[in-house]
Amino acid sequence: MPDFADDSKTELQRKGEQLFWIACLEGLTYVALFYFWQIADSYAGTRLMGWFHGWVAVSFAVMVVWITPGIRWKWWYSAFAIATGPIGALVVAARLRRTDWDALEARRRAEHITAATAASAAATAVTSSP
Repeated sequence: MPDFADDSKTELQRKGEQLFWIACLEGLTYVALFYFWQIADSYAGTRLMGWFHGWVAVSFAVMVVWITPGIRWKWWYSAFAIATGPIGALVVAARLRRTDWDALEARRRAEHITAATAASAAATAVTSSP
């Protein structure tokens, strides 16, 4: 179900798009950091890019943890993505591109309805027992 009248995307899909761009940025900042550290041998460039890359890497890690329950990723996959840094970021970006958001949302909605029906039946059983 869309959250905004003029937007057909769900909240989870918007989170996935944000994570995709952060994953791409994480990979780019790692390449830039490597350049300043190893190729240009620039102390100032390495410190500046290291600071920026650190913030992007932390953002990437937080967003992976944030989206894991909603997108139904296994926790070991999220730990792998965070621990491997730019390689994990590329893997996450590729996986997000392949995600069928409509099917994922339909499955989440069906599970929510099933859970709500079971809770309602349990509440009815408790209130109707003598």
